[in-house]
Amino acid sequence: MEDAVTCPVCCEVYRTGPREPLVLPCGHTVCRCCLNAILASDHGRLACPICRADVGVFDNLPVCFPLLSLSSTYCVFKYEYCDTHDEEQRYWCKECMGPLCSLCLYNDHPHGHRVMSVRAVVQDKREALKEQLASLGTEIKGKRRELKEHARQLVRVMNQMCTMEDSLGRLNDQVRDASSLGDLLDCEDSLQTFKDEQAEESSREEIARILQTKRDLDNPDSTVVMNLREDTPAVQGHQQQSLDQQQSTQHDQETDIDVCQELQAKFDYQDGRLLVHSLAYPVDTSLTLQLPSEVFLELSIGSRSLGRVYIRLWSHLRRAQQFLALCLGTLGPSYLGASFSHVAYMKKPKETLCCKEYLHSDGTPGKQELFNNLEWGGEFAKDPTKGFVIPLSKNIDEHGFGICTQSQPGGTFHCPFGEVVSGLRVVTQAIKHNSVTEVRISQCGMVLPDLPLS
Repeated sequence: MEDAVTCPVCCEVYRTGPREPLVLPCGHTVCRCCLNAILASDHGRLACPICRADVGVFDNLPVCFPLLSLSSTYCVFKYEYCDTHDEEQRYWCKECMGPLCSLCLYNDHPHGHRVMSVRAVVQDKREALKEQLASLGTEIKGKRRELKEHARQLVRVMNQMCTMEDSLGRLNDQVRDASSLGDLLDCEDSLQTFKDEQAEESSREEIARILQTKRDLDNPDSTVVMNLREDTPAVQGHQQQSLDQQQSTQHDQETDIDVCQELQAKFDYQDGRLLVHSLAYPVDTSLTLQLPSEVFLELSIGSRSLGRVYIRLWSHLRRAQQFLALCLGTLGPSYLGASFSHVAYMKKPKETLCCKEYLHSDGTPGKQELFNNLEWGGEFAKDPTKGFVIPLSKNIDEHGFGICTQSQPGGTFHCPFGEVVSGLRVVTQAIKHNSVTEVRISQCGMVLPDLPLS
């Protein structure tokens, strides 16, 4: 093969340009560069360097395009040689995951294995690598834009801090130089003015952030991008088969836009927190954030809201990951619309408001756990503590959670996976209502970290 695609004079591989193959009248092929050299050395007389036949007019020699095409392919791709048979390894076995020559294939290779050409494997791998490189390039560009934006924000904050330090320096000088009660009263007024200006600036920034969020929500051309990442190894790869089945139904060619559409969510700002609601409420916005650890449940009786309960999840536990998935509805089922079932240990230590079901997207109740290998007992057990969020059962077909309102030192909760950080009075109000089964979860979701929105 190498002899066929190389010039017999210079032994260089044919290629477009000065090394392109020219066909002589005698049938031999030589590169243009060598023929030019022969023409110059023979004082204008050109003879075939192979058989010495007279060539005639040099300008009319045709290019051998099939040979040129073959040589360009040869330059791009070369076969490896088999160590056993010294033959080109032109085949690839998908079961053995290795290359084969023709003798390996017909003499030593097991029957029934899927065999394809090495050239096709190389092309597939090249395209896969190109896609990965393109994806990484896009990701790097995005992160560079983020860094530039953070840098601009940092410069703005630094300028604000410098201005504040200058103002404080002038106030310090004013206090130091004060020589009368009137001067000190003026200093006091100046200090109060400074505090009011800083409070107004903080308020303007908060309002601007909220207004930007609303503009994102009202923008029909944007798509929410929820990049829920969890870097803790202990919570990766433990979803139950039901989750795997849901994921396997997605088409292999599904685009990122399709995934984003499934992860749309409703935002609002209440109680000093930026909230993202259950994904059952699609909206349009753009946001990327790391997996948070705080969720919320809004408890209602009929159309009357009792308030919101904010829960900090212990995200290293799989039970916490399952709870977050049910607050957001990322796996389909959600706590949205679910009712509480009973109160355990009413007016006693370990008093717990219990919910035994979630709802599917069609409104039917469900009790099956979404994750498997959920923690229970042993190192995960703790004393019942006011505010703890707990599972009701270790059985895979008996899902449920409870919120404890009274501690019991020396008792046992088999695996608390979070704790109420605000709104425990709302849980107490729900317990006091008769009947507790009329209390339902009217809203649920996660609390976003305090991140700048763009």
